[in-house]
Amino acid sequence: MKLHKLLRDLVALPSYVGPGNPRNEQIVYEYMFDLFRNKYKEFTLHSQRFSRNRTNLICLGSTSPKVFLACHMDTVPPSSSTQLNLNISKDKAHGLGTKDMKGGIISSLLSLEKISDLTKIGLIFYGDEEYTQKGIHSLVSDLPKIITRKPKLIISPESRFNLGYGARGIIVLDLKIIGKKAHSARPHEGNDAVKGTFFIIEALEKKYVKHTSLGQTSFTITKIKGGSLSYSGRVENRHGTVPDYAKATISVRNSRTNLTGQQLSSLIHKIGASRNLKITTRIISDYPASIASQNLVKSISQVVYKTLSYKLELGDPKLAGYNDAAILAKALNCPVINFGPYGEGNHTVQEWVSLSSIEKASEILAEIVNSI
Repeated sequence: MKLHKLLRDLVALPSYVGPGNPRNEQIVYEYMFDLFRNKYKEFTLHSQRFSRNRTNLICLGSTSPKVFLACHMDTVPPSSSTQLNLNISKDKAHGLGTKDMKGGIISSLLSLEKISDLTKIGLIFYGDEEYTQKGIHSLVSDLPKIITRKPKLIISPESRFNLGYGARGIIVLDLKIIGKKAHSARPHEGNDAVKGTFFIIEALEKKYVKHTSLGQTSFTITKIKGGSLSYSGRVENRHGTVPDYAKATISVRNSRTNLTGQQLSSLIHKIGASRNLKITTRIISDYPASIASQNLVKSISQVVYKTLSYKLELGDPKLAGYNDAAILAKALNCPVINFGPYGEGNHTVQEWVSLSSIEKASEILAEIVNSI
């Protein structure tokens, strides 16, 4: 396969979700399906519809692959139509999705030519990573029914050409807090819902903001609105009244692999009850934290150095962005790592990927698979 042609083809395929692209990432699914059907006949193909006109593709070298390469097909919307044209300047290839993650898809495809036993490998091409994660959640429910045993490793081929072996999770909660109105001259007769919101955050921070190998859990109030709730349901600004209503969105970067959104929600209700606040919570997102064992990281690093004389740079899990392959890894109870070609400018008009690192990443991915 020609690297340049593959990258040019994939970048030209619009795979964003939104106005002007009613087929979403379906066109990439069709491209990958035809590619595997015609070139990689050793693989069994499973198409999995997860939404109208949106389909995941599962390619299995056997029913019990030891390693899965998990590649998302979608990109963010383009800022300009020219982003769907690949522009190459020396080693840099500019275009929408070159780094995130069509370059990684090509590294995965090229690795197949270097893997000694294709029965050890499975590839997943899934949708909706950049949006609401419908694709990966659909895989969580259906993939265990297709394979006969859990894999030993999931690899997401996206990084900055370093080995990412962990990341904090993301939990997002919407809160509604009801207190009690009172005249501001007699605040002791009321129950301030806005202050109650901050009390809840402080209590959560006191319990969870402790150092771990993934750093510290952080709590951010990304939106808040409070005031006096009228009989008509409007939130009003009454200068002389203790506010009895607050609505907030809390974003949590979770460093604990066993902490869930439901646990946080239950604790918030208990904290609210201790302040005589009525709390309603809604979990918007609940993505688990993940970290691979040091033994696995060491083993992979040693294999790559021994076979390719390349010393892997390790990513800092305390600073890592989230990859939704961790959702599938938790469901299958196996580790997940990130490794893909070098590039910069994700989600911008300056996005680019290193062509040489696409090829080098394919060699490293193949050696990881060969070693397991």
